[in-house]
Amino acid sequence: MNRIIVMSIKPKFGYRILSGRKKFELRKYCNQDRIRTGDMVFLYFSYPVRAILCMFRAGRVYEGTRDELRSIAEKFRDNGLGDEDWTYLDAKRPGMMIEVRSPVRIRRITLEKLREVFSFEPPVSYKILNPDDPLYKYLARHIH
Repeated sequence: MNRIIVMSIKPKFGYRILSGRKKFELRKYCNQDRIRTGDMVFLYFSYPVRAILCMFRAGRVYEGTRDELRSIAEKFRDNGLGDEDWTYLDAKRPGMMIEVRSPVRIRRITLEKLREVFSFEPPVSYKILNPDDPLYKYLARHIH
């Protein structure tokens, strides 16, 4: 069974992923499980969009400091990461660089609906959904 992740993202970065220009997403480590290759990631676009608009499959996941990840990213042409992306990571603390594979727009799922139907609150970074969660089952229907 696929793991499903809901990841919060600023709209300007989310649209770059959706358009295919941004090939990697950077994340600070959280206290929960790390994102793994093959995970399905649904992007929750924060204010002012406030909706899940797309999904992608996580490709390779690299871990390391900002400088280590930047060195890896430089090996990929047109990786879509700019200075603004890199300032998100702390220079000393480890983070993740997640390869974005096959981003797909899905029908908009608004925050209002997510709250009303699933009692959902957007995660600060990302949340791994439990397969018993009704939101997991709902989002799983969007995976082709």
